[in-house]
Amino acid sequence: MPTYEMILLVRQMAKPQFKAAVKRSAEHIFDRGGFIRKIDYLGFNKLAYKISKSAMPYREAEQIIFNFDVSAQVKDDLMEEVDLDIDIIRCKIFPYEVPKPFECTLEQELQPVSYREDVKKLLELQEKSKKKRWLPNMGIEYYPFQR
Repeated sequence: MPTYEMILLVRQMAKPQFKAAVKRSAEHIFDRGGFIRKIDYLGFNKLAYKISKSAMPYREAEQIIFNFDVSAQVKDDLMEEVDLDIDIIRCKIFPYEVPKPFECTLEQELQPVSYREDVKKLLELQEKSKKKRWLPNMGIEYYPFQR
């Protein structure tokens, strides 16, 4: 079974009602033969934009992330079921990608920014993507962009 990440935006409620809404979402996963690996609570935050559900505008929400395993066939069915819950403002399911490990030493971090390898690569990319400017020796006797 593949691993998925489900992000839930839950409306502001009292703590017992909030726990019940999260428990209902977890039970939907268990009912479909999945199991939960991890639950992260990101807190009560302002939303980037107003979201309307059931003719109610929401500007703030409790944010929760579920990491779970479930078969690919029931993923869409699970999302529909969770979306029907009146306490959940928004539900999105994404495939979980394991973060790539990287090495970072103290020596690299203590270097000035312009000497770091990743910054040098970015500067090289910028040089490659620069557009040519008009130069007086381009064969045109006037500056074409002058007003």
